[in-house]
Amino acid sequence: FCYIEEINGASRDYCDENNRQYPCAPGKGYFGRGPIQLSWNYNYGACGQSLNLNLLGQPELVSSNPTVAF
Repeated sequence: FCYIEEINGASRDYCDENNRQYPCAPGKGYFGRGPIQLSWNYNYGACGQSLNLNLLGQPELVSSNPTVAF
């Protein structure tokens, strides 16, 4: 058993607007998703870069795609 998305995650967007390497996409939230509860734009950006995926533009992939989540 594990959470797919952070409880009340949408209440915060977890966007560090000072991070220029991995800028937030408009309207996207970077709250905890997946078994490790990936959070913050800079972590989504680095993870997406490692997986060759645009997780900044599609953060929901972490909760909707089991291969990405694990």
